Amino acid sequence: MNRIRRIAMACLLIAPALSMSGCALTDKTTLDASWTAPDRPVGKFGKVMVITVSTNEFVQAEFQDKMAAHLRAHGVDAVASHYYFTRYTKEERPRFEKAIADSGADSFLLARVTTTERRSRDVPDVILGPGNVPSNSSLDIYGAFLVYGGAGQVMPQADFTPTTMNTEASLYTGQSRKLVWTARTKTRNAGSGERAAAVDQYVDVLVEAMEKDRLF
Repeated sequence: MNRIRRIAMACLLIAPALSMSGCALTDKTTLDASWTAPDRPVGKFGKVMVITVSTNEFVQAEFQDKMAAHLRAHGVDAVASHYYFTRYTKEERPRFEKAIADSGADSFLLARVTTTERRSRDVPDVILGPGNVPSNSSLDIYGAFLVYGGAGQVMPQADFTPTTMNTEASLYTGQSRKLVWTARTKTRNAGSGERAAAVDQYVDVLVEAMEKDRLF
């Protein structure tokens, strides 16, 4: 019975810690800066096609559809291109030009990942005692052994690499495909949370920047 009680107590102690570790990292997108051409045309941009470049095609698909839907909600005639580009290469340029030519759009919102930064972090094993206090930091090897034999549990080693992703979204319009607006964003802990929520947040940041810069 004592052993069962110890196991139950250990489960109660370890559950909050595991829950916190799972929620500690999540995608967080913020606006770094935005720019608007001083001579940009006033009024509607005609039909706007959303096109993307990223290593993740699933993210591109979700972003294009959601961004186009948000723009339409603001009165912009926007469509998703449903073309996905993962690399900048000469071989991909003809397909990119074809996507632009076949779109029938007057303007283009190009969202692309510019750089990614990765920073490795190693979290060593710890022994959690009562109250989720790491006991092995204050006890010697014998004391740590006794804690483990009682109510403590081993927290597995957690090695993770937080990723910061920098992106740009740029709006081009007219026959000359002139740049009229661009925004730079930063996403910390990219890819660590739920994909749909991360895409929603990114779209919200861009739409807020467009509203601030009076694009609609």
